[in-house]
Amino acid sequence: MAKIGSVWVDNQSFLEKNEYLSFDKILPSQVAEEVVKAKFVIYDDEFGFKFTSSKGITKTTNYLHTNTSEYKILMYLVENHRVPVEVSNLINQLIDPRRNSDEPDGKQRVLDKITAIRKKLGSELIKTTSKGYKIDCEITRT
Repeated sequence: MAKIGSVWVDNQSFLEKNEYLSFDKILPSQVAEEVVKAKFVIYDDEFGFKFTSSKGITKTTNYLHTNTSEYKILMYLVENHRVPVEVSNLINQLIDPRRNSDEPDGKQRVLDKITAIRKKLGSELIKTTSKGYKIDCEITRT
């Protein structure tokens, strides 16, 4: 029995009359969707990478060679997993620019490399924070 206002009502009959109060009836829109966690996989034997975003979008690439600045920046971010890395630390990972090229600003070169990595593996892989860049997802090496 439950008191509603000044009237005592049988709980079961009250719930039958007011179906919207029944916890047994949950509308599909009220059911929480399963949360997909972002995941980054490094294939050591093939020098390949696969990133699956929290939206379920998967991108795979084998186009990051070990002797490139992109690869070195990516591996530095992996080594410092979930920790924001300052741009000055990433500048140290850059390979010297080509001969006869204008000496571009180190910060701009890092930004260009981060942009290239994001194009190849997805924009969600590398997060921009107030303290620098970081990879904030599960990382697996195979």
